[in-house]
Amino acid sequence: MIKDLYYKKTGLALLTSAILKEPLFSLYGLIAFIMRKDLAATTLELSILTMLRPMVSILSYYWSSFVANRSDRLKPNFLWAGFLSYLPFLFLFWINSSWYVIFAVTIYIMFHRAGAPAWTEVLKLNMSKEGREKIFSWSSAVGYLVGVCLALIFGATLEKNPSSWKLLFFVSAILGMINVLVLSKVPIRLEKKSEEVFEKKPFKENLLKPWIDSFYLMKNKPEFAKFQWGYMINGVGLMIIQPVLPIFCVDYLKLSHSEYAIAYLICRGLGFIISSPIWGKMMGKISIMKFSINIFVITVLFMVSLILASFHVVWLYLGFCLYGITQGGNHLLWNLSGIFFAENEDSSRYSSVSVVSVSLRGSVVPPIGGLLTSFMHPLGIFALGAGFCFYSVFFLAQKKFFAVKKNF
Repeated sequence: MIKDLYYKKTGLALLTSAILKEPLFSLYGLIAFIMRKDLAATTLELSILTMLRPMVSILSYYWSSFVANRSDRLKPNFLWAGFLSYLPFLFLFWINSSWYVIFAVTIYIMFHRAGAPAWTEVLKLNMSKEGREKIFSWSSAVGYLVGVCLALIFGATLEKNPSSWKLLFFVSAILGMINVLVLSKVPIRLEKKSEEVFEKKPFKENLLKPWIDSFYLMKNKPEFAKFQWGYMINGVGLMIIQPVLPIFCVDYLKLSHSEYAIAYLICRGLGFIISSPIWGKMMGKISIMKFSINIFVITVLFMVSLILASFHVVWLYLGFCLYGITQGGNHLLWNLSGIFFAENEDSSRYSSVSVVSVSLRGSVVPPIGGLLTSFMHPLGIFALGAGFCFYSVFFLAQKKFFAVKKNF
């Protein structure tokens, strides 16, 4: 019965959290378009925005590393991360600076990712493997359904008053703070005794430990390393187009706020909602490599749709539907792959490797994408991104990567 209580309370928190954090997450998806259309952001500013968001994940890596094998730190870790991620947006209403927008968004994504390994470990402790993927995918789908509804509100509001985005961010941050209170009520089934005394380690050891752990896992866990390399290659394809996408939508397609909100929030959200339950079922039936390949193939189709959007905008809407489908699978892959590879070990170590890989590619790839805009048409950059994503499919499809037949 105690197990059922933990399971039910964690599942309810997942559902409530998905609803409360979705408004800010939806606005986060629109920020590059808003900066380009309403603040006349330059290619440099968009490149820096795109670069900093994943680059600061390295700080997330250090934040999350302090929960490794420390169940007593799990709740403070993800609660403080949640609080700090929303805090800058409370001041955005009174500050009129594109650089502060970049700062607020960067802090948001840094702590959003920083708390993920701790929260993932809570899911592992509180919920059985059989129902974890299903509840996680359904709660995520509910969040995206909220995002679809919000798209109509956000699009109409911004169309009528473009400067209202500040108020929208402020209200969404308040809802995020309420979400932190909800998560604070989640009990955690600790595996270690409360009276256990944990050994304090020197600062230098704590500083180097995440890198040592990552090197060790990549060297000694070949299946995990192959997965990470495949995910990295696909991520490069997605990252290189990020600074280009808002420029393409604003300057070439001449989209309005409502049109972009429909494409990014509604079409992408519907793709996520429809696919999430399917991805959740697939996760327990096929290997993680085959699961990843399915996601990466659809990512290639998304890139192709962006190219075709230059002929008719309907391809953009279709492309974002495909993007939502990939995100439905990626959401599970990002949050639960650490649990799969960890098996009986601490999953936060494995999850943190994903965080640092995002940081490494994010610090290099987006500036390259921004630089390419000075002498390449956006369609050429989309084709380049598609090439990377296609190669990630080829990389994981090699037979030697299917030697281990374990499923999620």
